[in-house]
Amino acid sequence: MQLIRYTDGFNTLKIHWPLIQGLCEKVAYGGRIDNDNDFEKLEHLLREFFDEKIMTSRWQPMFMNVSFPNSNNLEDYVKVLDQLPDTETPSLYGIPVSTNASRDVIFCRNTLKELRLMYFSSTTAQNYEKRVKPIINLWNKLMNGTIAQRLDGIVDRNKNKDDPWMIFVLSELTIVSNLYDAINECLQTIKNSLKEINIISGKDRSMLVTICDNQVPLQWRRIWSGPKTVIEYLKAIGFKTKETEELYNSLVEEKAIKEINFNCLFNVEGFLTTIKLIKSHELSVSTTELQLCAYFDDRRRETALTIAQLLIDGGSLANGRLTIKQGAMEQTGPVYTGTFSLDYTLLPSNVQTSSASKTRDDRFEIPLYSNISRDNLICEITVDVGQGIGRSQLVAAGIAFVVPESY
Repeated sequence: MQLIRYTDGFNTLKIHWPLIQGLCEKVAYGGRIDNDNDFEKLEHLLREFFDEKIMTSRWQPMFMNVSFPNSNNLEDYVKVLDQLPDTETPSLYGIPVSTNASRDVIFCRNTLKELRLMYFSSTTAQNYEKRVKPIINLWNKLMNGTIAQRLDGIVDRNKNKDDPWMIFVLSELTIVSNLYDAINECLQTIKNSLKEINIISGKDRSMLVTICDNQVPLQWRRIWSGPKTVIEYLKAIGFKTKETEELYNSLVEEKAIKEINFNCLFNVEGFLTTIKLIKSHELSVSTTELQLCAYFDDRRRETALTIAQLLIDGGSLANGRLTIKQGAMEQTGPVYTGTFSLDYTLLPSNVQTSSASKTRDDRFEIPLYSNISRDNLICEITVDVGQGIGRSQLVAAGIAFVVPESY
């Protein structure tokens, strides 16, 4: 009611655009967004489509190759709207095609779940066994002969070491250990429960149904989030466990770590914290004075860590600089960075150089997500961008780096 009285108090026919933008931002959409980058994108779209400029003659929205007239004739508007696609697509708003990934994945997952329920309609022990037995066999095959079966001794032997790399690898092995114990216990409980399905407890039945529906139990996800389906989750654990074992063996053999693949790590944030602390100690500065930078050319190739390729969602590289893909919405096939250098450097305000170099407008922070659905923001990486590209353009394009999921 206060809002109605507020709007009624205007003694002018002029549209109060900031009010409309605020309502859309805070009421209509804002409650569904929990990511600062997505919120920034929302604000940009609201300023683009709810502004005084749309009332001017021949208004052309960004990324749309149409111009809207300022006319009293309905047919003029109909002609323009007929040029737009029948369905809303990400390209209509200048954002990557993968924006629909979350929606499409959820739709496919729900469809598969319904088909599975129709196929396995019975709740007998034989039915449950037919669904869960392949999952148990897969887990046993993935973990057979891995480091997960002898972790207790490894952690105990190295727990007092102060090498940052060993501490990080031990944290990865601890995740492996916790997952291994939790999944083994869960699957063994389910295996025993199948023998007496009629007297199974409510907790165990819930766990059994969850796994049979190819969903990841909450107990597992509390240890590591990972993929959404049990099959992919277990495959990812098997893959990352073997990669972590190789990383551990390299440290034991005192080999220097020169290249890292984010897809091989359970905790990328922990890795970034490790190299940040190492750089902070090396430069004798606080970690708050450092920023994470990526270099896609030969700069720092000899001194910085090499990182395996990342997916560029909504952009591409040209001469070592990030650019916005023109017509990217029609372009098919993923775009990758290739291997690149990653290093922590001093923030510009802490570098004792000329004032001109402190105010560079060709470097911006780009978000890095753990998957194409952009469920989890890992960090933001400062990169060089193409000439003439500003912050607002990057926000409008929704450019991001994504860790490729390949197990």
